[in-house]
Order: sequence, then C-alpha cells, then structure tokens
Amino acid sequence: MLLSGSALVLLVSGLATVVAGLRCGLGVRSVLRAYAPAALVLTGTLLAIGVLAPLKVRLFFGGPSLQHSGARLAQLAPSELAASRPRIGSFRVREFARYHLELRFVTADCGGTATCGLVYSPGGQPPQRGNESFRPLYGFWWHWRRE
Repeated sequence: MLLSGSALVLLVSGLATVVAGLRCGLGVRSVLRAYAPAALVLTGTLLAIGVLAPLKVRLFFGGPSLQHSGARLAQLAPSELAASRPRIGSFRVREFARYHLELRFVTADCGGTATCGLVYSPGGQPPQRGNESFRPLYGFWWHWRRE
C-alpha cells in the first residue's frame, strides 16, 4: 500500500485545512506560505519512516513488537494472515512460522519468486529449511531470503 492509514489521515486533514484557509478569504499564496514548510517536513518524515528507513533502524524500533507477536500470529490461519497482512511495528507480515524459539516473518517480495523477511533466532544462525540465505542484522535478528 502506498500510504499508510495515518499518512492518509494526515494528508486529508492537511487538504481540509488548506481548503478552509482558502474559504476564509486567505489567498492561495498565503495558504501555501503558511502550510508548505509543515507539509514538506511531514512528507519527508513519513517517507523516511515508511519507505527510506534502513532495515536495521526499522527493526530496532519494531523488533520487540515482532518478537512479542508470535503467539498472536500463530493463532491465525495462513490464508487469514496472507489476506490481512497485519502491521507489526513498521512491518507488514504476510507469513509467519515458529520453530521452537525461532520466529520467521515474511514481509516482502524480493523479485521473481523470492520472498524476504526477518528471522529472530536466539540460538545463532537459523538452520536452512529449503533454498534460503541469511544475513546477520544485529543481536538475534537475521535478514532472510527464500527462493
């Protein structure tokens, strides 16, 4: 999805504020001069958080939420999880698997038929379960690519 729910709300409320300013008799230039800097900062912040933020930064803030979501995600049927794609931290989870203490989250397509995601593995590098590759991120977290 291009815009998250909060970004869409902010966009609509910003447009409503601009329209209200125009209806109150403020000129277009006055409204743009007043709201353009705030709109640029807000847009840049939303892009940095949702699109451009490095994976490690997003994981630093969203990792604890992912870690604690295992019990809830395990209760969902795979088809329900794929259809709802719940947002956990700053990630949309499409698939989930638990292997003892290891948690695997599919969060994105990686091109072709490959999928990518994150693995929480307190026991070190996760064991391979098929055509997979892992890259350490930090702590017990790994970037996961599955062909």
